[in-house]
Amino acid sequence: MYRVLSGHILRFCRHLRQNGVNVGPGEAMDALRALEAVDMADERDFHSALRLVLCSNPEEQEKFDRIYRLYFHSQYKKDGETGIPLFSEEAHTGHEKKKEELTTQRENGKRQERQAPGSAFAALSNDKMEESKGFSLSARLALYDVSSPVTPRIPQEKEAEMLKSARELSHQLRLRKSRRWKPMKHGVRPDIRKTFRRSVAYGGEILSLARKGKPPCQAEFVLLCDGSRSMAGIAEMMLQFAWALTRSAKRVETFLFSTHLKRVTGQFKLAFGKTRPKLSVQGTEWGGSTRIGESLDAFVSRYGSRLLNPNTIVIIASDGLDTGGIEELEVAMRIIRRKAAGVIWLNPLLSLPGYLPEARGMKTALPYIDVFTSVDSLFSGLRWLKSIR
Repeated sequence: MYRVLSGHILRFCRHLRQNGVNVGPGEAMDALRALEAVDMADERDFHSALRLVLCSNPEEQEKFDRIYRLYFHSQYKKDGETGIPLFSEEAHTGHEKKKEELTTQRENGKRQERQAPGSAFAALSNDKMEESKGFSLSARLALYDVSSPVTPRIPQEKEAEMLKSARELSHQLRLRKSRRWKPMKHGVRPDIRKTFRRSVAYGGEILSLARKGKPPCQAEFVLLCDGSRSMAGIAEMMLQFAWALTRSAKRVETFLFSTHLKRVTGQFKLAFGKTRPKLSVQGTEWGGSTRIGESLDAFVSRYGSRLLNPNTIVIIASDGLDTGGIEELEVAMRIIRRKAAGVIWLNPLLSLPGYLPEARGMKTALPYIDVFTSVDSLFSGLRWLKSIR
């Protein structure tokens, strides 16, 4: 039974994708896991669970509802494939009627103040909370507004280990040598001026030669963190790493992306030396679907000329499951690789046995990556630093 249902869910996701909804393999797997947590005999729970996982904005929700009715309430035929009428039209009509009544009540009521930010329901206005009364948890979450503020959580677990890894990365990573000569104990040239100045204290007698050399430049870091639904749990860990790296390195730029890109460097710096920062982003920048190519293209066009240089190390944390355009991803990765000193890609799926980077987004980005490793490698001594030095 599960194999039959999973096949229909995959075909349903394919139809959504063909109609402009950004649904990838990660969202399809999340949909199957969500159905295990609800009562599939209740159509409201079934519909709401799929809608929550597979939609990331109001436009996609409208397309989802239309394709859902065609696929699950009638013999939906396209390219030789047939839908499965799991639910009766009477049940669907009753559900739609109740939904219209609740919508009418909402529109006639007065809009009240939003709830205090910080919780999962902070993005729901009071009128939508009123609409959601009587619905299950998954149905209430389906009303989530992706245009409202979201507060990602930075965990406290393994904070000391993460800070140690960040300090090791910033201290041990040395790139090309500086163009300026600076005093060095074991420099390659004698520093005549400093030698004579030092000899004044000994009556003009030169006891030792001062030396100078070109020290290696300190690395500058750009961290691009994928905050999409498929990175749940891992994205919070990467925020913790970004916070630790901000405290360890002189220059760190942090960006979040889901369907849109968001620079959060200022929010990290405001909390420097204090408690962990409280980030505020939009639903399109955290918790939606994944558009890696469009996000990296936005980073290159807006910040590339200022942040990408021969001292920059770009760290991308993502599972590579891209639902956007591949051409934009390839162009952006080519520019980043050409201008930056190195590109590190942290993929959490690499820690799974038997994983192969077969996703189209990951395969497109691989030729432009210097270090391709798992997120767990942050705790394993950073042996891959030798690939960049």
